[in-house]
Amino acid sequence: YGKEAFKQAQTYAGAFFKEKDPEVIQTLMGLRWTYSPQWLDLAMKKVILEKEVGNPARSLPYLIGILKAWKESGRPTFQA
Repeated sequence: YGKEAFKQAQTYAGAFFKEKDPEVIQTLMGLRWTYSPQWLDLAMKKVILEKEVGNPARSLPYLIGILKAWKESGRPTFQA
């Protein structure tokens, strides 16, 4: 995926307090490839802006759910 994708994934993993978890980082790099860097950026903004740190919905499955819903509808439904 490259250095840039790794650094971005590690930063995003920090939002889930998992910046040292290789499985989470790998998943985020895959999401970037599967959905696009732009969609991943928007989905991460949605997760961060709409969910508080202590809220269990601020999670990787929540992020994946957002991306899947956007794919089904054909476009993101969030603008930051």
